[in-house]
Amino acid sequence: MQGIHNADLKKQAIILRQQGFTYPMIGIKLGVPKATLSGWFAGLKLSKNIEGKLLRRKQKNLVIARGKAWVVLNKQREDNKKIVEESVGKSISQVCFDDHTKEMLLAMLYLGEGFKRVSVVGLGNSNAKIMSVFVNLLRSIYNVPEKKLTCYLHLRCDQNVGKETTYWSNVLKINKSQFRKAQFDKRTIGTKTWKKYHGVCVVYCADAKIEKRLTVLQDLLLKKLLS
Repeated sequence: MQGIHNADLKKQAIILRQQGFTYPMIGIKLGVPKATLSGWFAGLKLSKNIEGKLLRRKQKNLVIARGKAWVVLNKQREDNKKIVEESVGKSISQVCFDDHTKEMLLAMLYLGEGFKRVSVVGLGNSNAKIMSVFVNLLRSIYNVPEKKLTCYLHLRCDQNVGKETTYWSNVLKINKSQFRKAQFDKRTIGTKTWKKYHGVCVVYCADAKIEKRLTVLQDLLLKKLLS
């Protein structure tokens, strides 16, 4: 009886397969494992129409599976981000951001991103937050006069100088008169710039004392961290 039952299931499975049903669909409908179906369908020839139908279903299911996986992965990332934010937030809340701490942060930022020139402190980046931190720290720690701040923009060829100057002037709260002639990257001729890109802004502060102080502070911090 069991053999007759299996033979009947096999016939049903083959008919469904020839109609364009996928392995999972047949397995659910008949309660037959995939391994068994693979044996039953060995050497089974399908029409080009059915093969195309199965391929389209497979591609559709793959898109759906990827979508579900992305949702799960994104949820995991968000959960992990919240955990990290809570942990880091507690640590930051215990830090006293006085001028001494700010100066050490500025020294390390300058060490990693700054231009090493004698008597001049300079830093360039396309990230508005990084540039804002740099300029704000110079102002709050050393009370730098605005006339000592000079800006240069490095843009792609299809960018508008006036528009980008206005953007960076507003972000950094530096008067447009402090901006010098922009430089264009000729390698970008004929290519389109993405909307949120505003070029690289470079800010120089001509102050030998600040440059010397940050340089010495960098060396001392590195020695301390490596000791």
